[in-house]
Amino acid sequence: MTDSAEQELPWDAIRRTDGPIPWSELREFASRLADDPSLLDSLRGEYERAYERSDQEVYADLYVAAIVAMAAPKVGEDVKRRFGRFLLEKLLQTSDDWNHTRSEALTSACGAVGAAILPQVMDAIEDTPPETSKWMNLWSLLRLAADAEDGRLRQKALRRSRNVLQQVKDDELPISEAAGAAWVLADLNDTGSVPLMARLGDRAARRGGEGWDVLCAADSLGGMPHRYLPPTWKVPVYQWLPEVLIDARVAYRAGDDEETPSTLPAEMIPVQKKHPDVGRNDPCPCGSGMKYKKCCLRRDMEEYSRKLDAQRRRREERKRAEKELQPPSGFDSEDTSSARDE
Repeated sequence: MTDSAEQELPWDAIRRTDGPIPWSELREFASRLADDPSLLDSLRGEYERAYERSDQEVYADLYVAAIVAMAAPKVGEDVKRRFGRFLLEKLLQTSDDWNHTRSEALTSACGAVGAAILPQVMDAIEDTPPETSKWMNLWSLLRLAADAEDGRLRQKALRRSRNVLQQVKDDELPISEAAGAAWVLADLNDTGSVPLMARLGDRAARRGGEGWDVLCAADSLGGMPHRYLPPTWKVPVYQWLPEVLIDARVAYRAGDDEETPSTLPAEMIPVQKKHPDVGRNDPCPCGSGMKYKKCCLRRDMEEYSRKLDAQRRRREERKRAEKELQPPSGFDSEDTSSARDE
């Protein structure tokens, strides 16, 4: 693509921080990218500049992820692999940074690339230690093996997943790290793994551990489809992009110091007092020997009030963002090209 052709693209639209999502402009970028994959170099630069400005309100990196996801179904396998390398590189970066909102967007975008990304995902798993955010996101993407036409890829994913279950059985891994592997096996309809998965889940439950996902995967394989948990990347662009933009906008505009690792939005998590069981006349928990009311009570109540104010700001901002960023009424399928802009 020539420089003049690139300059004609609506770059200002993806740099905007207010107003509705510029779906028409995103589709224009996606169409150009599908026709000329060299545009990815410029989109990469736009993404990196936006991601580096974490102290400012910018969402161009989320829009770039959406553009690549929208273009991916329209290109051949070689180009999909190129798209996959870019998206996976950025997913690993956001996982290291514990940037949950960006990781969610990039995981969904990687899923849009399809099974072409699987070899890169498998290589990344080899180099990734368990009990990390990267491990969880990569195993979520390995569920793409169910859509792979290459039987060798499916078998490789099957072996890796069974190996993880064996490591849990041998107490080399906590069962919480086997959730992704269990769902890969469920997607691949590996009914032979059901007994081991059920035993591991029951054992974890007896120990007070986290075996729920493994049990759900075993139940799904055992003929209980209502237990099935679809992968996050199954969600189409017109659904996941508004969701991550709302989360990002709320986090920035409400003045959050950090993202919450909870699956619930922070404004839905009850604010707890620091020492709810300590009375005003009890000894202060800090160990000063003074009564709580004469020592740390005032400071703790001020902190509690700040948290309540932050929660209120988040709730108000979420209402505004949800109203502004709702997808247009024509978005009733994964084909965003058929949607009507607002």
